Amino acid sequence: ILKTQQRESEMKKFIFVMLFAVCSAAYGSDWAHNAINLTHKFGDGSGVKVGVLDGAVRCSHQELAGHCTEYYSAQDEGQYYNNHGTHVATIIGGQDKAPDWLGHDGGVAPGAEIYSYEVFDPYDWWISDEHEIFMADKAASDGVSVINQSYGMYDEKGMPYLVENML
Repeated sequence: ILKTQQRESEMKKFIFVMLFAVCSAAYGSDWAHNAINLTHKFGDGSGVKVGVLDGAVRCSHQELAGHCTEYYSAQDEGQYYNNHGTHVATIIGGQDKAPDWLGHDGGVAPGAEIYSYEVFDPYDWWISDEHEIFMADKAASDGVSVINQSYGMYDEKGMPYLVENML
């Protein structure tokens, strides 16, 4: 029971960190990094493989180049990059190479190796359970130990929610 409680506590901290990291897009990284007291004193993600199951990440992006690997669906074959997938990947593993005016001071784990698994069909922007499972299995076989999935929709008032298909 104690081990389960400790694991739950660690997971809550991780979720908290990721939520604040996502908020950085609107206010610049300084705000988010300060909010989570990001110092990297416990590590910078070096040696960690992080899978981003999302739209295809543009691994040639200046924040990700050199530590990002792309894996595409059979339908996509690397034809399409996705702004959201790339944005998420830079929040996680950006290396502070963006222009100063952008206000992005790197990600929460700049030393991590990012693996992009394109799960959204590039033509209708939706996924199947089978394809998502295939990509998650691929991530596991690649040695990925952390997977980010930031799926969601917005209602007519702009409020986020999870649609029934996602649940």
